[in-house]
Amino acid sequence: MNALRQLEDWQSRTPARFEVRRLRDQLEDFGEPLSDAQQKRIRELVEAQPLDAPPTRQKDETIEASTERFRAWRNDTREQLRKQVSSVLEPRQLERYDQMNAVSREIEKLFPMRPPALQAPTPAGQAAPPPPR
Repeated sequence: MNALRQLEDWQSRTPARFEVRRLRDQLEDFGEPLSDAQQKRIRELVEAQPLDAPPTRQKDETIEASTERFRAWRNDTREQLRKQVSSVLEPRQLERYDQMNAVSREIEKLFPMRPPALQAPTPAGQAAPPPPR
């Protein structure tokens, strides 16, 4: 596999890696840690059916429309991951996972997420990396 394809493959799996780490850390914080075998199986499932990458803001798209697409993506991603992990998690872990997602949704209602900024094209026609914060 050439380097560009490896980079694209790695980038496409970034949301999945983030979600698996988030799941692992949150369950650990709730006193329901994943076993090594569970972590391995979840990674295998997510790699076999990767989660979609977050949407990017389109030119001429309003902030509201972009935010709504991002929110829909986030909900779809949560549902997709839940389907993938439900066969791996023990009932108590799945209950905690559902509780965590409910809390996350409530927090997002109070503090709405904003989509990533629209990136200006580079001379080569590709989106430039976001500026450092």
